[in-house]
Amino acid sequence: MNGRQTGWSGRSWAVWLAVLAAVSAWPGPAPAANVDEMVSDAVSRIPASLGAVPAELKRVAVYAVEPDREGRVNTSLLLDRIEAVLLDSGRFAVVSRSTLKALMEEQALQLTGAVDEGTMVKTGKLVGVQGFFFGTVESSAGRVVLNLKLISVETGAVVYSKSFVGEPPSARRIGISWGFFSAQARLDPVEVFITDSSGQHVTLVQGSQNNIGADSLLSFAVCLKQGFKGVRWGLFGADLAVTYIPSPTNFSYSPGSQVRDHGGVHYVFSPSDNVYDMWNLSLSPRLYLSGKGIFGWQSDWVAPFAGFAFGLTVMNTEMTVYRDYGGGATHETKVKTQRSAFTVGPVAGLEFNLTQSLSFFAQGTFLFNDGDFSENKYAPEGMEARDRPWLNGSYPVVTAGVKYYRTLF
Repeated sequence: MNGRQTGWSGRSWAVWLAVLAAVSAWPGPAPAANVDEMVSDAVSRIPASLGAVPAELKRVAVYAVEPDREGRVNTSLLLDRIEAVLLDSGRFAVVSRSTLKALMEEQALQLTGAVDEGTMVKTGKLVGVQGFFFGTVESSAGRVVLNLKLISVETGAVVYSKSFVGEPPSARRIGISWGFFSAQARLDPVEVFITDSSGQHVTLVQGSQNNIGADSLLSFAVCLKQGFKGVRWGLFGADLAVTYIPSPTNFSYSPGSQVRDHGGVHYVFSPSDNVYDMWNLSLSPRLYLSGKGIFGWQSDWVAPFAGFAFGLTVMNTEMTVYRDYGGGATHETKVKTQRSAFTVGPVAGLEFNLTQSLSFFAQGTFLFNDGDFSENKYAPEGMEARDRPWLNGSYPVVTAGVKYYRTLF
């Protein structure tokens, strides 16, 4: 292919590496208000799991929860919240912490924050409790994990064990993504013409309608997710993406090379040099659905999303024209055009959250466009090229890749 090829410059890579470094360096620890939101979120998921508790355990108490190493979680408040959700479930007669403490003092026992299963069994038999809830809590910058268990006083066996992940509904996540971009579009032709001495418009070559395959591994985006306090069913999100396609495929001017004689000049048009690069810029606001909030899942390991994509596509094309003046005198001319179109369409996909920060995504977009918004005339050595409307109608785009997020508060 004789058309110009363009690479991904070192400066462009430097910009994206700088963005990644800035995102990675964002502060971690969550303020107290957000830790409280995360604890509330985790505790709110307990009632949905209580069906796993044996029916014969009716009189229970909350013994202790070992605190997190960072000391961010107020364990006293956490114990009160666990008691409250157990009582509100209507499933148990809950012995309050204050009552349990008084009963234990009568038996010369001491209620501490330490978790020891043997001590719990002994204590339960003395104070008339059938089961004790106990566990641990862990905290990080963006989540709290409550590991809750229930021990049967009669058997000494742990009969219930669940983990509850709490995240701040109002958190903001910002990140970057890299992915693979693939589009199959319909391209209408370029007309190459001259204007003779009488002012007459003479068409020299007219391409026919073709398909173009645009595949690229150079698709990058800045990504945002924003939650709202009190809204558990989903998040608002937006991706601002730029894609560079260095050499689109499956494109040519049919029926191939064309020949035209005009004004004593023999014109030969070669379709071999055609589209040499494309750019696509898009803004895609969307809504992410939360499996935790809607279905009661323990975590949002997969998040379906839907929204709209608004974009701009720019394509640089090139056609080679050979002019034969006779007597062996020939001249080669590159006829270049730049085509641009605004696009809009629905977008939908899935985001698989591998970790709190790393996600894999796959999405599909069906774009509609307005065709060319300018005629883009050029005049190389007496000839002109004029774009006709292109990418008419609609075409599918598929993007898949990875995203890296940091949680902000």
